[in-house]
Amino acid sequence: MEKRKCDFMICVSTRQNTTNLVPFLQLNGKKMIILETNHSCKQKWGENFKKVLLDHDKDACLHGLGEGDNLEEMINVIHDCVVDVPEVCWNIGGGQKMQQTALLSVFRQRVQKGCDDWACYADPGARKLFVITDEEDQRKSEAQTITTHIQLSDILTIFGLRIKEKSNKKHLWSAQKDNVFPDNDTFQNVACNDFMDNGKRQELFGWFMKKLDLEAVADADKAHKIPGKLYGYIKQTKKLDKKVSKFVKKFRDAHPKDTGNMLVSKLPKELFETILPEILKEESEKHEHEKPAELKGLKNNFPDYFEIIVQKKIQNILTKATCEHHVCEAWANVRVEEIKTGKEIAEWDVVLVTSFGAMIILDAKTGVFPQKDEDARLYNLEKASGFYGDFQVVLPFFWEDVKEDGFFDSKDGKWQKQRRIPLNLHGRGSRFMAVMDMDDCYVWQEKGKHLALSRKKPDSGKEAVKVVNVDLFLENLRLKR
Repeated sequence: MEKRKCDFMICVSTRQNTTNLVPFLQLNGKKMIILETNHSCKQKWGENFKKVLLDHDKDACLHGLGEGDNLEEMINVIHDCVVDVPEVCWNIGGGQKMQQTALLSVFRQRVQKGCDDWACYADPGARKLFVITDEEDQRKSEAQTITTHIQLSDILTIFGLRIKEKSNKKHLWSAQKDNVFPDNDTFQNVACNDFMDNGKRQELFGWFMKKLDLEAVADADKAHKIPGKLYGYIKQTKKLDKKVSKFVKKFRDAHPKDTGNMLVSKLPKELFETILPEILKEESEKHEHEKPAELKGLKNNFPDYFEIIVQKKIQNILTKATCEHHVCEAWANVRVEEIKTGKEIAEWDVVLVTSFGAMIILDAKTGVFPQKDEDARLYNLEKASGFYGDFQVVLPFFWEDVKEDGFFDSKDGKWQKQRRIPLNLHGRGSRFMAVMDMDDCYVWQEKGKHLALSRKKPDSGKEAVKVVNVDLFLENLRLKR
């Protein structure tokens, strides 16, 4: 099919105006005629879209369609918009059915009169742009791979958002710029090789888990959740102090018939207000002094460290990629706010901006990720990227940690939950990948509570969950061209 010039394109404004932006940029359009309903005007969808086009040094104008439900009225408006234009590209990707009916009606009228018009639309799911023409009295279509360059600011502006001014965002990679690691000492100092080393990673993880144990005991103390849970916490923290253990045991022995809340209500305040807080303070100070050098300066310790590992992984993969792909930009630590209100709606560990106008969010998680937290992130992603955004949890998942009798399995129940995270995420329909030392890993539930893991795909009779290496994200997220 012969390549067509796109001096004029016409479209119907929609909340998902990225479907209008992608064809216009790919076809190197010069002027966009944006049709919008009263609702679109009120929501500023057309206005936001026009701003993006002007930022790309394109020409654009807005025309109203009223309520968008009067076919005759809309046909007249559209006809007047293009009456003096010899050739129009009709972008049929946006708008409700009634507006699209009006758009297509004028398109057909012009083609029948001999105008050299043609049509197009983008399909983000297929990663394709479709061009439709009339040649020799036959209507033909051609599918093109989407290759245009979309910026993070394009998508955010279309959805009425912007990057928060006071944020520690990092531009990890761009298809149109020279790429270097962000000028950030903390980012520079985190070494991926240390994390891939089993001993070093387990040391960092172990320190962090003990910190969580100390915080759990402190929370239990403040809430007076003793002695029922105290023994469990003491056991997890390698018996915090014999003084506490003996104190509680002696008290329980003196009240053999009391259990639960009844026993708690009789415990002397001395335990909660003096003995345990002093021990916890001493233990916490000692533990902080033992913090590994790799975690110093990081507000949230190991989770922050793992975020940087994921960010560096993505930057390295994109920098070294030899294949053509759909990623245009990669950002880290992006905080997003509404332009109108200044209200912050989201913070993302890693954002991949794609040529088909969607964002893919990678969220680094070192532990259990509650459903309600994921639901909130998905809701905010839909506000920022529409229907085509994608959200992926990224876990640490190493064979020496998760295998039977491995690092996690040799610990108590809280640590063993780490091995079950892929099953839990899969069970609720979450999408995830992992930083790992193997191409794939399979996890499934045997009869009873036994958890099985294998580096090889098990027999077909096993309902195994596949854990995919984040190194393969271009393939697994269908981002290769």
